[in-house]
Amino acid sequence: MYLLLPCVFDLSLFVNSTRGKTPYLMHAILGIGATAIADQAKGDSSYKVLHAYHWQQTLRQYQEEIRTSIGLHNMDGLMSTCMFMSSITFLGADPDYTKSWVFTNNPADLNWLLIQGGLRFLLMHLSRYLEHSIWYEVFMESSDEELFGDHRPGRVGLHPELAEICGITDTTTEDDNPCLWPLRMLTPILKLEHNRENFSKILGFMGRLLPDYTNSLLAKDPSCMIILAYWLGKLSERPDTWLYSRAQIECYALCAYLEALGDPKVLELLEYPAKRCGYVLGRLAPVDILDELTIIPMI
Repeated sequence: MYLLLPCVFDLSLFVNSTRGKTPYLMHAILGIGATAIADQAKGDSSYKVLHAYHWQQTLRQYQEEIRTSIGLHNMDGLMSTCMFMSSITFLGADPDYTKSWVFTNNPADLNWLLIQGGLRFLLMHLSRYLEHSIWYEVFMESSDEELFGDHRPGRVGLHPELAEICGITDTTTEDDNPCLWPLRMLTPILKLEHNRENFSKILGFMGRLLPDYTNSLLAKDPSCMIILAYWLGKLSERPDTWLYSRAQIECYALCAYLEALGDPKVLELLEYPAKRCGYVLGRLAPVDILDELTIIPMI
């Protein structure tokens, strides 16, 4: 199922556990279905209308529920809806790479990544109840200590070339370099096979990114951008997954931007993500596109 839809669960479990008391989850399920179909049936606008209606209802009712209370009684409904909303941002990616946030300079175009932190907020409030959640086993699967429990300072254990580009030294800490924590997660992820068993671990990267890193991304910090390009390249290893179109096009845009910097060290590192997303190095983006960008050089 992980190859077909943004779901890693049996929907019947949700129906049984919520007993119809979570209409926002119902709208989210119907919305994700309408969106997935609309993404394939490009010429049929009726599914886009359904998509808009159900997601409008999902957002409104979800926000109302969050404002009312967060606890054991609504834990599964809220977390499930949050994950559906996070998944929906990956669908419907514009195939024109110049519409990526990299080229539009519109922060809203990076929402497909920024919104992924919503689950972290819920988990902060619900950690004491997690063992009672239908998501418990999934969370345990993805909470790999090697991947997400390593907060050491310095560059030991990191991808050496990426650590160099990111300016990480033997004394660097997470407090003074926004790239250290993402690179700690990314390094072992790059060694994983992209399969069902590792799917949730690979996705776990985006939900654990912190504001200092995402703010630097929005500021077009090349070090942060190349880390994201590598993670998107990892996602692009499987064209048969639901997240491929988003991963491929965003990775392509990042490769185009980073190549335009002209830094030899960056160009050497672009080989992996470029190969995964189909970007041809040496064939720069049109000049009229690059001229409109504010490019921050590597320091």
